[in-house]
Amino acid sequence: MRLLLGMLLLVCTACMQSYQIQLTDLKVEHLDHPLGMDASNPRFSWKFEKSAPLTIQDQYEIFLSTDSLKLLNKEGIIWSKHGKSTTNLITYDGDSLKPFTKYYWGVSVVGASGQKSPINISSFETGMMGTKQWEGEWITDIEDVDLKPAPYFRKEFGLEKNVVKARAYIVAAGLMNFISMEVKLETIDWIQFIRVLTKEIPMSPMM
Repeated sequence: MRLLLGMLLLVCTACMQSYQIQLTDLKVEHLDHPLGMDASNPRFSWKFEKSAPLTIQDQYEIFLSTDSLKLLNKEGIIWSKHGKSTTNLITYDGDSLKPFTKYYWGVSVVGASGQKSPINISSFETGMMGTKQWEGEWITDIEDVDLKPAPYFRKEFGLEKNVVKARAYIVAAGLMNFISMEVKLETIDWIQFIRVLTKEIPMSPMM
């Protein structure tokens, strides 16, 4: 009986040591790949794969970069943090993040049995990071507020270079639709709030 128990314990231990932790559901401020984020100290979180056996996290290591390829090799790191902890919600405490910048972050953990996960990478994009970057002006149709039909605004402009991607940051005191080249652009799931004249107005980054 002792021999059988010893064999079972040996097999279980070998299985745990050979198992590689897989991480999933990487989020920033509890959002998946957020755009237009203005949190100066964003929080990073992750989960273990549901198919994973009972695993206890012992250590974590987080890296931040603006280059996803360099991040895979742990190069070009602008911030990193390592801790011996079971927590999976870590707050950024590095230098001030730049506005309108796409950041890539990676995380790797070590389990209580010594098994280590590969580095998993996700991303987020900052917005204005405050009102100092705002250069827009309020526009209105100067009609009565009780007028039911929604006003229609149109602005034509030319481009000197080919556009790879663009963001339109729009503030509206109510509902609005944004149409470019006769194509309706949808707002993303996340809405950034900026303070204007001591009131909170939602600002929606458009793809």
